[in-house]
Amino acid sequence: GEVIALLDIAKCLYDAIVRMERSVEKGKAIAAAVEGVEKNWGTSIAGPNTFMETLRERIFKPSLSTIIPENTKVLTVGFEETILEVTMKMVEYQSSSAMVMVENKLAGILT
Repeated sequence: GEVIALLDIAKCLYDAIVRMERSVEKGKAIAAAVEGVEKNWGTSIAGPNTFMETLRERIFKPSLSTIIPENTKVLTVGFEETILEVTMKMVEYQSSSAMVMVENKLAGILT
């Protein structure tokens, strides 16, 4: 077999950690802003508190529909396919992952 790709897992992990740290910082900034608004509005007004709770739920507990578009196509491949075949399909479908199926059950995810 010939080498068709190399993956620097350390760089991948570092990049993922950096992205997560940025997300955490953004989340903290949003939480601080929400907290500031709550303090300015006070707790005696029911309407704004309900609004803030709804906002908090949507920001910190998003549903999958807010993350994954409804028309997202998922690339599924068979367990018997080679890495090269799957990689070629991923390129063709412009997909960053493929669901590996065995007897119509998810066996793994290739990224």
